[in-house]
Order: sequence, then C-alpha cells, then structure tokens
Amino acid sequence: MGPALLLIAQLYRVEDRARPLAPEDRLGLRQLQSRPILDKLRDYLLAIQVEILPKSPEGRAVRYTLKNWTALTRYCEDGDLAIDNNADSPIMPRLRALEPPCRRFNAS
Repeated sequence: MGPALLLIAQLYRVEDRARPLAPEDRLGLRQLQSRPILDKLRDYLLAIQVEILPKSPEGRAVRYTLKNWTALTRYCEDGDLAIDNNADSPIMPRLRALEPPCRRFNAS
C-alpha cells in the first residue's frame, strides 16, 4: 500500500499548487497533473486487489476506493470542488490542536 500513499501525496502536492488559482486554472492544472496520477493510482489498486485479502483493512480500503472512484475523482472535473472535505469540517482545527507539537510541525 506504500505506493498508493505516495501517489496520494503527489495529488495533495498538486492541490497545494492549485489552491490559490482561479477555478478554471485549477481545473486545467488538475487535468494536466492530477488525472495521470489518479490513473496510476487506479491501475495500482486494481493490480493489488487480487493480491490482498478482501476482508483485511487494506482489502476493505481498496474495495471502498474502487467502488467510490467516480465520487472520489469528481474534483478533477470541477475547479470549484476540493480534493477532500477536511477544510469544511468544523472539527478538523480542533483535532489538529490536540496533536503533539512535534507532529503538527512535521505535518506542515
């Protein structure tokens, strides 16, 4: 599952660059950079799906991701959508405040 996490990290790096852009420019950047990463991620998940136990945590995560692929990748079709809804969640800042200082420092 390590390669999947690396690909997801790449998607978030693209989003860091896309965030300050206008929605139409953000969409263009996502189409150019995020879409190929998403294609690699999907290919990887399909490949490992047959190798991991379906009821394992990894198997459930792969199955969930593939089952919800359209919804999870919709942000690449609309420059107004966020990659996730973490920023919209009112609890996230409070959860981040509970993290140990060393973890908050390393996460940024």
